[in-house]
Amino acid sequence: MLLQMESVVLNKSRREVRDPEAAAFLTQPGSARYIEPFLGQECSLKDAAETLQISMSGLFYWLERMLALGLVEITRIEQRRGRPIKHYRATAEEFFVPFRMTRAGTYEEMLREQERPQHDRLLQGIARVRETQEQQWGILLSREDTGAIRYHFTTLHRQDDDLFMSDASRPALFSGWITAHMSHAQARLFQQRMMDILQEVSVLGESGEGEAYVLHVGIAPHPD
Repeated sequence: MLLQMESVVLNKSRREVRDPEAAAFLTQPGSARYIEPFLGQECSLKDAAETLQISMSGLFYWLERMLALGLVEITRIEQRRGRPIKHYRATAEEFFVPFRMTRAGTYEEMLREQERPQHDRLLQGIARVRETQEQQWGILLSREDTGAIRYHFTTLHRQDDDLFMSDASRPALFSGWITAHMSHAQARLFQQRMMDILQEVSVLGESGEGEAYVLHVGIAPHPD
């Protein structure tokens, strides 16, 4: 007998999760990834395992777990010679997990837990490219004309850094942080520009062609 996930249906496709175990499953990066092949589409165990690049036996445990939590359901059984093929789908198009249902003590903890895996991928990608270069990389400490102190990851010689950035044969690589003073209207404008960039890149990435890149943008009021 399957357990029913305690939830509230907010609309036709979005569900608020109120079951602690289901909430934990959906907010832990190590487990949440297993529901991705079943969100908004029907998928067999075999196809989901291929999408996640794991074995069918490895995914079976997580599928049983999702069924028990009411996050996934069997939509149809395809009859054939031998063992029938079961097809599954998430029980909602979208799941909303309120902060109170997460295991985080603060909003900052929740954000760190959710964003750390992607941020780590960005850093790993940068480091791997840098490690293949002949230039000597390190931390440059300096004072800007504005008086601000700058810590910059770069090469010993500026011309080496300029050469690296201008060489069209090298992979696209950039990461930068800045504290800027601007009006509310200006900040909102930059926010919209960054959202537009993400949307544009998202559309480009739908083809699945070319190399995979990690892209991150962000803006927030300075906490100090």
